[in-house]
Amino acid sequence: KLLLEQAEPRLERLPGVASITTVGGLEREIQVSLNPYELAANGMTIDQIQSALAFSNLEVPGGMLEEGAKEFAVKTNATFTSIDQIRNTVVGYTKTGVPIYLKNVGTVTDGFKEITQVIRTNQQNALMMMAYKQTDANTVQATDAVLNALPAMEKRLGNGIHFNILFDQS
Repeated sequence: KLLLEQAEPRLERLPGVASITTVGGLEREIQVSLNPYELAANGMTIDQIQSALAFSNLEVPGGMLEEGAKEFAVKTNATFTSIDQIRNTVVGYTKTGVPIYLKNVGTVTDGFKEITQVIRTNQQNALMMMAYKQTDANTVQATDAVLNALPAMEKRLGNGIHFNILFDQS
């Protein structure tokens, strides 16, 4: 997470660098597992659940607020900020009008995406960052800019993070 939030943006601002891609590691994912028996008992479909979650996680214009001669644009911010908000999302109603919450028809967990690539170096798990240069940039200068920035970035990030150069095409 540190690499994605701090290292990538800083490296991408270096002269001659077009983009940075990070591969490997764990990526956070909110996982929803639906109980087909509960869905059937409540007469619901997966599409209904998906639509309810998408609708509940929107930032949409809410109209205008007028105060005297002034007008303010209002936006509703309904983006999820916690697992409990997702669990307590109303995904439907019973025939008698009682709300059906996501937690009534499934489980929500804060987990990680399935690992599809494993990066290892020196027999330890690692992340791989690839720097791509701008098309009009000098390859050697762009590479030098990245290499020169790494020691300061290691200090800034701390937490035992070290950059090892595995491949250099300059």
